Amino acid sequence: MRSRTTVLKLALLACSLALGACRCGNDVNMVETRFRVAPETQSLDFGRVLEGTVVTRTVTLIAETRASVSVGATTKAPFSTEPLVEIPGGSQVDHEVSFRAGTGESNGELVLTSGRQELRVGLRGVGVRPLNCIPTASCRQSMYSLELDRCVETTSPDETPCDPDSQCLEQGRCRAGQCLGVARRCNDNDACTSDACANDAGCVHTRVTCPQPAMPCRVPTCDARMGCGEAEAPDGTPCGNSNCVSSRICFMGACTDIPTPEGTECGPAVACYGVSRCQSQRCARPDAGQWLPTWSARVEGTPIAEPPALLNFGSSLFFTVCGLPRLPVDGGSIDAGTLDDAGIDAGAEEDGGATDAGSMDGGAIDSGPIDAGPDTECAVLSYTSTGFDRFITRVPEAERLTHVGPAGVVLRVDGGLVFRSRAMGTFLGGWETGTLAASQVAMLRDGGVVVALRGDGGTNLVVTSTMAVTPLAYVEGPVSHLATGLDDAVFALARGETVYRFGTEADGGPSRAELVLDAGAASLAVADDVVIAGARLSQFSLGAFESARVLEGPADAGLLEREVIVTPSTVFRFFRGCRVLAMSCLPLDAVTWVRAFARNTGVLLWEDTLVPAGTGGRLIEATALRIPGGIESALAAVVEGDVDGGVINGLVVTLDGGRALECPFPDGTGALTAAVFTAGQLVTLATRPDGGVTLEGWTLGALPLESSGWTSAEGSSGQRRPAP
Repeated sequence: MRSRTTVLKLALLACSLALGACRCGNDVNMVETRFRVAPETQSLDFGRVLEGTVVTRTVTLIAETRASVSVGATTKAPFSTEPLVEIPGGSQVDHEVSFRAGTGESNGELVLTSGRQELRVGLRGVGVRPLNCIPTASCRQSMYSLELDRCVETTSPDETPCDPDSQCLEQGRCRAGQCLGVARRCNDNDACTSDACANDAGCVHTRVTCPQPAMPCRVPTCDARMGCGEAEAPDGTPCGNSNCVSSRICFMGACTDIPTPEGTECGPAVACYGVSRCQSQRCARPDAGQWLPTWSARVEGTPIAEPPALLNFGSSLFFTVCGLPRLPVDGGSIDAGTLDDAGIDAGAEEDGGATDAGSMDGGAIDSGPIDAGPDTECAVLSYTSTGFDRFITRVPEAERLTHVGPAGVVLRVDGGLVFRSRAMGTFLGGWETGTLAASQVAMLRDGGVVVALRGDGGTNLVVTSTMAVTPLAYVEGPVSHLATGLDDAVFALARGETVYRFGTEADGGPSRAELVLDAGAASLAVADDVVIAGARLSQFSLGAFESARVLEGPADAGLLEREVIVTPSTVFRFFRGCRVLAMSCLPLDAVTWVRAFARNTGVLLWEDTLVPAGTGGRLIEATALRIPGGIESALAAVVEGDVDGGVINGLVVTLDGGRALECPFPDGTGALTAAVFTAGQLVTLATRPDGGVTLEGWTLGALPLESSGWTSAEGSSGQRRPAP
């Protein structure tokens, strides 16, 4: 019989060899170890993963026995794995765990079990919702970069289909980052139409104007297949000079004199005046009727009043506003609104035409600080000349209009220039220039933009576009005004005392000339090569400036800095002063005059008071008129003020210094921010008494706007071109 001590020793030895679960001496649980997890995979971090994307990581499992080990694997969404792993004895297996990303951080565990053994592996992943990336232009692709956490824009592959900015192109294909297309065919097979294409409208079919036959009482005709012809004029057709006493009309193919019937039309409708008719052998114009807008568009936000506040190019209007409710941020391209020295060439678009400019007042407009605010933002807007919105482009900060032309829409921001497309308002490029006034920027015909950059002791003049920056000239001292003349010559007013001209010689080399003023000047305007610096008019010819002639104003009147209009025969200059001699001029005492001077001699032709004293009014906009019949010069102006009797809130027309027409705006039009004359109409931007903002068009009827030189104001900042 074995001793009790021997039995106990045998039991302890059996317990130590078994490695299973047994209760030994001190009642301790022993768990069989069959597998383990490699140290480097004892926790898995899937990192940042795009929403909806599945990413896989592996856990390395190592068998601790010579026999195969079956391991169960479980986890919870958004993590997933196969439920069973087989590990061959004495080896290791990589087991996959997947993470389907949602939005935000996710944490979980992978639970591994075999028999009574259980191990846990920590799981972590962050789901990222990508930004909504929108390309800034055609032939650009914008994709969200998870690594950079922003949208990254690249050039679309060649031959990618695209929509050209111009409606005169079709079958667009990307080539080297630009959307090119095939010219649209606009032939309508009608010999009575002239077929053309407008970039913003597509095919345009204009009725052909057939020539007037040489014989009286014959009229032109047109056949769709044969084209222009002629036929006998209907009885009653005018065939010669007529007045309210006698008229020459066609009767049975012959031109005959008859007494002019009472009520015969003798003058066209103009603005608020209807058709003039013969009464008692005199041409009588009817009284002014109520002048109502032909169209009206409600505009959100508050217009930026800093001139030029309203521009037009061809058939499109442009202005900027702030105070719009801020839209939720849903991402955007990395360069959607930032300043960059690159960009995309605007290309050819729209139908061209003279560039008009914006408002002018009796002094500097102080619109206060321009700030989008924490809950509002600004925008660049464009409307058609008939009141339909073309685009509204939200911008990160206030952008002030400067020019519209071949380079697109040129705007100023704090610290630089921004170029935007005329077609959609999309960002084309930008350039950091420092703080600039509108008068320190001028536009060239080829799309280049001249900028005056202040440096140490002087000013660098450069030509910039969306693609490049080219040095032009260096001028000592500050340059306050730039303008362009014939052949894109650049004029600069430096230190208020010297006018420089930079052009091209006949041999193609650069040229430079200067005019030292005998007194300081605070403004500069150029039309062709006629230069108006302050009140001094000069001509540039044969490589030099001619002597300056002073365009004198009324007594005790000062120049309005921006207001000058130049036509082929006349220079209109605007002045502001007081009705009484005083040390200071209160707004109610201020008077605004216009004086017309002969362009070639500087001789005063006539003077008219546009804004009388006691109104607190101001001049908003003006344009020259071309009226035949011996009238030397005519001017149409938009004025605003407050007076009982007379027109001080509307349109006035002056012929040779005499008041010819007065058309008041109706009650409720509101306070004008800006106005612009376009073909056949006046467009105004106004804040109504109820706080709403409206863009409105007012028909001008037969009012003949001058079509050469500067036909309106704002010439000093280079807005006006020598010809449309």
